[in-house]
Amino acid sequence: MVKVMHGAKLQDWQLIDWQAVHEDVSNLRQRIFVASKENDLKQVANLQKLMLRLRANWLQSIRRVTQINKGRRTPGVDREVITTPEERVDLFYWLGRLTLNEWIPPPTRRVNIPKGKGKTRPLGIPTIRDRIIQAIVKNALEPFWEARFEATSYGFRPGRSTHDAIDDVHKSLCGGKRQWIVEADIKGAFDNINHAKLMDIIGLFPARFLIRKWLKAGVMIGLDLTPTTTGTPQGGIISPLLANIALHGMEEALGIQKVYRMVNGRRQSIYPGTTKVVRYADDLVILTGDMEEALAAKRRMADWLSERGLVLSPEKTQIVHVQDGFDFLGFTIRRLKTTTKKSGYILLTKPSNKAVKRLKERIRTTLRQYRQSKPDTVIRALNPLITGWGMYYRGGGSSRTFQGIDHYLWTVLWKWARRRHPRKGNKWIARKYFKTVKERKWVFAGTDAYRLRYMSELKIVRHVKVRDTYSPDDPDLTAYWIERRSKTNPYLGWKAALFKRQDGTCLKCGDWLMGNEATHIHHKDGDRKNNLMSNMELVHETCHAQITTEQRRSA
Repeated sequence: MVKVMHGAKLQDWQLIDWQAVHEDVSNLRQRIFVASKENDLKQVANLQKLMLRLRANWLQSIRRVTQINKGRRTPGVDREVITTPEERVDLFYWLGRLTLNEWIPPPTRRVNIPKGKGKTRPLGIPTIRDRIIQAIVKNALEPFWEARFEATSYGFRPGRSTHDAIDDVHKSLCGGKRQWIVEADIKGAFDNINHAKLMDIIGLFPARFLIRKWLKAGVMIGLDLTPTTTGTPQGGIISPLLANIALHGMEEALGIQKVYRMVNGRRQSIYPGTTKVVRYADDLVILTGDMEEALAAKRRMADWLSERGLVLSPEKTQIVHVQDGFDFLGFTIRRLKTTTKKSGYILLTKPSNKAVKRLKERIRTTLRQYRQSKPDTVIRALNPLITGWGMYYRGGGSSRTFQGIDHYLWTVLWKWARRRHPRKGNKWIARKYFKTVKERKWVFAGTDAYRLRYMSELKIVRHVKVRDTYSPDDPDLTAYWIERRSKTNPYLGWKAALFKRQDGTCLKCGDWLMGNEATHIHHKDGDRKNNLMSNMELVHETCHAQITTEQRRSA
């Protein structure tokens, strides 16, 4: 294996030891994290400079931008796309010749992506080379802030997800002392952040000059260059981190009381008061005890945001009681009266009506697209949609919603089959398209026993929230993250079993299997029909391509 970071020349991209690359980057991130925790700013700066020069960081950034990220085939204003191993090697040597001080970021290419109600969200797409440099800088900046971010900040941070935020809100409302919620909507958060304030918060970061250049790079709308005087380059790799930095400090701004207690030898935050804020990037809710407290929190938040050039949307920001319910990150959270509990109420977290409506629309659109296709084709299109949606929402009280969607699926598929065979009777259509599988009747199935998956088949699995300020960059928490990742299983079938056996880690590169990269079941003996557990391992798709190349060359 080629270990580029230890002085060897890079000649073949397919022979890089990615496990060594991952370990080098992870170890340096952990050192930055520890120095930040200890407030040793001089050591932090030295380590960040080392990260910017680290060749393992260059390799990992090239791999993420050109092989892993979903936008790897989406070009910027230069129309360049990197697709071959040889081009990636050239990029590595280009980085070696580049001085970061000399880099002038090109403007981003503006595209508009659809939102709800016919609206669009502007997205800026940097060039491939600019994205790579952003990824390099992010690895130097992120671990410093991971040691300082608040426990209730969950958006676009390593090891955290929307489910952590939802679980935090749910548990914070269960006790009954918090009943009024401020649904705060920041108007154009990414587009309006004050540059001067953001740079002041970032402080003496070694690559602050690059961040300033990215903020001022401008956007290309068609053939016109528009300067950017506010906001972060939404769509860039470093943009979510910059937004998190700009929005850091909400707990202090709201005057939230926080005490600490020792749990298993580590300090853990406790919120004895009635006010608490839970944030996922620019989506946030403030939980309070009464209406007066909610109004005061809303005023404080508006004043604090104004310093950063941001305002609360008057149309979307509202104060609601928990009994009326509110939507957050695709879920509806509401307190309902019940006679089955001593408290007299139950807190229900379930998929929101908006989310269900969007799913049904996607199902209808898919069936219209495949109105003349074979059942197997329809099933291949619907199964990932159904499974993915169900896996996201199975952590809430979703059983009835899942049953309702299953009934809706049967209704639209029956109409699809009737439209396909207008001259056939109901019994003929039922025999042709609907089968009995095990104990379940009326299962939509194809000719080769390829059947539709139903949401009610998914088990409700309660999500376990990440603890306090825990971060994967903390070297003292390695065992915690290994255990947590092995239990947080996003797969079904063979992949689920392999994920559990491997503790959620790719056996080729040593990185986590729950990132943005697609995964693949690798058969060690090359026989895809030999599905013994001892013959299979779950790896990233890029890692599988590398394994295949190594086996072919050694043959």
